[in-house]
Amino acid sequence: MNGRARIELFVSKEEYNLAVSRIQDESLPAILCFATYSEHDSKWVSEFLENELSERFSLVPIYYFILDPKEDDYETTLKSLNISSTPTFHFFKNGKKVDELASERFEFYQYAADLEKILENLYNTQISSFGTGSRSTQELDSQPMKDQDS
Repeated sequence: MNGRARIELFVSKEEYNLAVSRIQDESLPAILCFATYSEHDSKWVSEFLENELSERFSLVPIYYFILDPKEDDYETTLKSLNISSTPTFHFFKNGKKVDELASERFEFYQYAADLEKILENLYNTQISSFGTGSRSTQELDSQPMKDQDS
């Protein structure tokens, strides 16, 4: 499938709650990215979402939540969302949160490799290594994932 995933930007907890409610109510797949304004301003997160994820995983909507460390409720918001560091990605399949990727110290290439593994596993995609070669996306599997430990 050609095209790009829709990327929705939100900055309030209310917008986040509405997005998660929709994902759960409609049993949707989704990627939620949580980043701070400084990470957004440096462009690496937004460019990564736009140039890598939205094209390669065009069937999976991406929600980009920008957090402001200067806000009074920043720490409370992080705690209520179970976010220990940014950037953090939450992955939904069939309306349920099924995985998370967070790192205390961001190392782009390792983070990208970890992200690729999670996306391929969850959304049944076959792609080449990040940044090289051709890629294709298969239709999303509507069946629940089997536990890999079974």
